Amino acid sequence: LPRKVPMSLHEIERIGDPSLGIHRLRLPSHFLHLLDIIISGCENHSKTRAGGWRTNLYSLTQQDFALRDIPHIFDVVRPITGYIKRAMSIIYNVETVKLDRNQPHVLKYS
Repeated sequence: LPRKVPMSLHEIERIGDPSLGIHRLRLPSHFLHLLDIIISGCENHSKTRAGGWRTNLYSLTQQDFALRDIPHIFDVVRPITGYIKRAMSIIYNVETVKLDRNQPHVLKYS
């Protein structure tokens, strides 16, 4: 993945009331296959844990995996994370975007 993912403002759409600062962008199609790998990896990871998907990462859902805690999956998600961070840097006109340790994470609804 290039250090700076090519992107322009026309690929980022502002939606809703402008005061809310909500934006939408589409994940490039060449990243879509990675989503299946990420979900499969999380499902496999849950099978190795005594509590399965049960976690204390976030108290509201209690079914979240920080992808940083699943090394091979964290590597898979890096191109997607880079793309999203690049979009954020364009939207907010900043050079660097730092993510919380628990980001990105996968939440399972059941």
